[in-house]
Amino acid sequence: FVVSFDQEDGARYLQLTLQAMARDEETIAAVKQHAPAIRNSLLFMLSGYELEVLNTQAGKEQLRHDLLGAANEILAKNGTEPGVEELYFTSLVVQ
Repeated sequence: FVVSFDQEDGARYLQLTLQAMARDEETIAAVKQHAPAIRNSLLFMLSGYELEVLNTQAGKEQLRHDLLGAANEILAKNGTEPGVEELYFTSLVVQ
């Protein structure tokens, strides 16, 4: 994901790569099937964050928690048991 933020000191960016962890094959298949809806939801959520918050450890953990909830919410809306157990940031750059 790449999200831009307009700041007083110019444009700033967040670049984020995520990996989802699930143990159930049905959940894994559902994540793949609904990936566009999940990405859409996560992009909108990311653009609503304040960069100052994302520069803190607590802010990053809150973001991870919120994104996990959003991913499971999309699965639930599409008739799949919410089974994504964890989201891992495999790359995170705030610039």
